[in-house]
Amino acid sequence: MPPVESAKLNLVGESRSVGLARRFVSDALCSWGMSALVDSARLVVSELVTNAVLHAQSDVLVQVLLDGGKVRLEVSDESSDTPARRHYGTDATTGRGLGLVAAASTSWGTTVGEIGKTVWAELVSGDEGAPRRGSSAVRGIGSSHRGGEGRMSAGGGEAWGPPRGLLQMWRVA
Repeated sequence: MPPVESAKLNLVGESRSVGLARRFVSDALCSWGMSALVDSARLVVSELVTNAVLHAQSDVLVQVLLDGGKVRLEVSDESSDTPARRHYGTDATTGRGLGLVAAASTSWGTTVGEIGKTVWAELVSGDEGAPRRGSSAVRGIGSSHRGGEGRMSAGGGEAWGPPRGLLQMWRVA
């Protein structure tokens, strides 16, 4: 059964595309009455598009799909290399993106196609949905992703947390 709503945006593989993807996702969700998920969706799409631009170095396709209260964000690029979580020191300025995606979504994963891959994340509105500010989900970043299709790119269960300033951002009401 096709999603109730869907929207697609093709972007060039440049850093300015990250902001365009955020605005696109925000506009789509607000137009569908899903504004409660905008903050989490903007964070997720920012991380996924940034990874595609930096690592795949190709153009990017962003898709937003709505089915009931579930939103699926998909970012496709031309590289078949799957993303992998990195563990850097607390002072590192990189390596936390997939942990943030896992914390902000109810599930995420990677589907590898004949040409390239799609990294996807799902967010759900309501009480059973994605973690929200003030939740304790940040503690279990490694265990919150699971996938039902394609090839998963990251292992779960590791103890990992964002730097203190980021943790405070999640706890602001």
